[in-house]
Amino acid sequence: MLPIGSIIFRGATEMTYTCPVCGFQNLPYPPLDYEICPSCGTEFEYDDARRRHVELRERWVHDGAPWHSIRIPKPYAWNAWVQLLNAGFGESVPLDVSTSFSGSFQETEGSVPESDVREIIVSMR
Repeated sequence: MLPIGSIIFRGATEMTYTCPVCGFQNLPYPPLDYEICPSCGTEFEYDDARRRHVELRERWVHDGAPWHSIRIPKPYAWNAWVQLLNAGFGESVPLDVSTSFSGSFQETEGSVPESDVREIIVSMR
């Protein structure tokens, strides 16, 4: 059951939204009203009032596409490149994810290995 105001609807599911910058698919609120994406850090109606989503995405990718939030932990096996590909932003993923940007690619426990990401990139282009 999901509480909505003071009414509880049986069988209701929680709706999530997708970030138009990085493709993160679990935003709890629409990308409006100064909400901040935990993945890329875009503050909607502030950052995207001054720059287009593609420009914000390019900057995030250039910085290494790090997980932004220190309060919300990265989802298990989260990988920015796979997230971008799944969202249809494959053109934003560097061909060589280990050397194509200023940040550093770090595999963490549960993340998708870099070699697998390369295979995914090649197969989706």
